[in-house]
Amino acid sequence: MINALNYFNQYLKDTNQPDNPDIVLVNPPLDIYDPGQSGKYKTLPPFGLGILATMADNAGIKTVLVDCEAIRLSPDEICSIIDNLNPSVLGFNLTSPTVKTVKIILDKLHKSPNLLIAGGVHPTTLKDYTFNQIPRLDAIFIGESEFAWIEYLRLMNKTDVINRSFKDSLRTIPGVIVNGYPMQGIGNKMELDEVPFPARKYSINEPFKISGGYQAGILSSRGCPFPCKFCAAAAFTGRTIRFRSINNLVDEIEIMLNDGITHLHFGDDTFTVVPKRLKEFNTELKNRQIEIKWKSFSRTESITEKNLEYMKESGCHKLTFGIESGSDDVLGIMNKKQNSDDVRRAISLCKDFGIETKAFFMLGFPGETKKQMQQTIDFSIELGLGSAFFYIVRAFPGTELFNDIIKNGSNLSYNDLLDYQHIWPRITDNDLTGEQLLVKNKLEKEDIFDLSKTLKYNITHLKSISEYSIDELCKEMANAYIQFYFRQEYLDQF
Repeated sequence: MINALNYFNQYLKDTNQPDNPDIVLVNPPLDIYDPGQSGKYKTLPPFGLGILATMADNAGIKTVLVDCEAIRLSPDEICSIIDNLNPSVLGFNLTSPTVKTVKIILDKLHKSPNLLIAGGVHPTTLKDYTFNQIPRLDAIFIGESEFAWIEYLRLMNKTDVINRSFKDSLRTIPGVIVNGYPMQGIGNKMELDEVPFPARKYSINEPFKISGGYQAGILSSRGCPFPCKFCAAAAFTGRTIRFRSINNLVDEIEIMLNDGITHLHFGDDTFTVVPKRLKEFNTELKNRQIEIKWKSFSRTESITEKNLEYMKESGCHKLTFGIESGSDDVLGIMNKKQNSDDVRRAISLCKDFGIETKAFFMLGFPGETKKQMQQTIDFSIELGLGSAFFYIVRAFPGTELFNDIIKNGSNLSYNDLLDYQHIWPRITDNDLTGEQLLVKNKLEKEDIFDLSKTLKYNITHLKSISEYSIDELCKEMANAYIQFYFRQEYLDQF
């Protein structure tokens, strides 16, 4: 069993971070983990918090980032770390499912910070409501907060003590809301080339060893221009996409290469969306004689032979698609702006170029029938994907789906939509045929697929937003994993 406190303290020493920081920034865990529960899968680092921590460090303000999800910290372990560090300022990245966990952490702390702040998608979309949920919050940062953070750091460097007067002064910063006061103005967005590269020391589990080298995450853009009903990206960054220049991006890649990183995971919502940029990226890597391997998320319309040539030449080995459904009717309801033929074409082309494919699917969209869910499962199998992951649909604040449910007279209340649970497809050996069990055991033995070590972010509402109950949808999800993975045809790919 891992001693999380010793592990984290050793991490601070190994990366020369302070044991008496002024600021502690926390990326909360997505679930309430048990003490000593080690990570079973790797996560992308919290890029935004890493940038803010780097900016504070550059301003001479001692800062520590605690990525709780990366190392599966329990609330008690998190509180021990925060109490030991005893910062003047404590900040949380808030998503809607982590609010409950943050409240638990705050209630368990023995030492209260002088200033409690938060940012992220949840407070950006539910400004006043966030203060109602966490009354102890002093201030929240709205949207992309680098500009506001610069002003905050200037104020912090001018003060000797964080008191009521200091808290009131935060009201002058555009993009910051102080508890009990209206927001004075919307914060500006920085040009992405002006944003500092996040210091690698703030990524506690990166780089991590994979077959053929070491992998770490990187961002090259922000935003997504597509109008999917279930996605909250536009609520945070707007319905636009902003890019770093290729020179700026490759400058960071060179630093990562010097740190021994060989494989990159682009965390962009739509890394492949602009063909001209894929060409420029490929050309710049060639000009600098850089050889890397990379993977990213993609949409089907980005997949053309010419784009795949650029991607393959520049080192792309895997693409992940949000396919979501095998039913064209459901894709239309989702406003996904793609159909099943688009998906077939894209996946087929990826195979032609030797690029591995992974996909996400949703089950239980409002109005979706069990027949359509089975269409999705059948479609995932038909495509011949390298891997597939199935989730119960969630309606997060800031999404069109969330707003539709509230406006259309649903029997679900605002609070119902903000009450979440972590779920797992319940599959036992008794649920499998003899052949399925044999395949399952071989997949686990050969380290190809192990359900218990693979699934993440399985969060949904306590009350179903579908016509079917959560239990029924869990059965559909379990059935999807059984049908997709535990078959000889899947095993034969390897």
